[in-house]
Amino acid sequence: MSNRKIKERSIQFCLLGLPIIAIIATLVYVKFIADKSTKAGNKSSQSQVNPFSYDISDLKKVNSELVKYVERGGGVKVPLRRPTAMTIASDNTIYVAGKDRVLQLDLRGQQLQEFAVLGIPISVDIAKNGDMAVCFEEGLMLLDKNNQKIFDVRKFPKNTLFTSVAIEGDSIYVTDAGRRVLIQLNRSGEIVNEIGKRDSDAGIQGFIVPSADFDVIPGNDETVWVVNPGIHQLENYTYDGKLRSSWSAEHVGIQGFSGCCNPTRILLLENGDFVTAEKHIVRVKIYSPTGEFKCVVAAPHKFEDGTVIIDIASDRAGNIYILDSKSEDIRVFEPKMDRDEKK
Repeated sequence: MSNRKIKERSIQFCLLGLPIIAIIATLVYVKFIADKSTKAGNKSSQSQVNPFSYDISDLKKVNSELVKYVERGGGVKVPLRRPTAMTIASDNTIYVAGKDRVLQLDLRGQQLQEFAVLGIPISVDIAKNGDMAVCFEEGLMLLDKNNQKIFDVRKFPKNTLFTSVAIEGDSIYVTDAGRRVLIQLNRSGEIVNEIGKRDSDAGIQGFIVPSADFDVIPGNDETVWVVNPGIHQLENYTYDGKLRSSWSAEHVGIQGFSGCCNPTRILLLENGDFVTAEKHIVRVKIYSPTGEFKCVVAAPHKFEDGTVIIDIASDRAGNIYILDSKSEDIRVFEPKMDRDEKK
């Protein structure tokens, strides 16, 4: 065969093969795109599952034998919208606050008195003589039992963010989450001390406050108890700012506190026991004066998802009152022993 004929046949073969090569290339490209799309789809569906999510459902489970309180039907209806604070005074009356006012109620929810305040109260406390301290995010006022203003201070240092107030003796104490200190004021509204600043020599490591959950309560013995939320610790300070004692319960189980800023609220009972409220895993528990877990008042299943325990309080009978953000009412939990005896 001549070189010319070989060359012509080679050209014919190439021309005939081009469509076949084009078809094969197209099929390969289509398969490549399909595989890429499938992988992308799989990746997208996998990305919808958060690999960093933490299942806390098991931590919400509570042994029923640990629950020593039962909820009383009905509770106490709050006659205002969006309540923001609550306490029970030594005369067994409830004080509940909302925008621009504080109401005094009896234990059945009947209104006894109304106090006008300017702003949204964050916390309220009542002294044994009937004086009422009301704190706002950037202000503090003190009223007497006749609704007469003793002081109303709205100018405080930069970055102030008040979260809780307590009256003990002749002093008013307010927690400042913005500056991470406990402020002590006299009855004229003047700052006399800033407590809880880091002091290694005095054994004070300072308050670790990642959020606005920073509670203080009167200790009824010229001292106050403050939550150090970042380390799940309760600290007891004297009137002159000295750390007298502390206890902590850092544990993911029911016997302790975990997560950020717990406990969010604390309450001291007449027998010296502490009532604590928590967020995230919403629950209310009781601890001994030295921090040993004793029992559960309200387990997580008693609260709707997203519930915030705004405040807690107790009456003379030892019943626990919980201001619930979802119902915007006060829920009442009675000791089971007392309930059984009533039957």
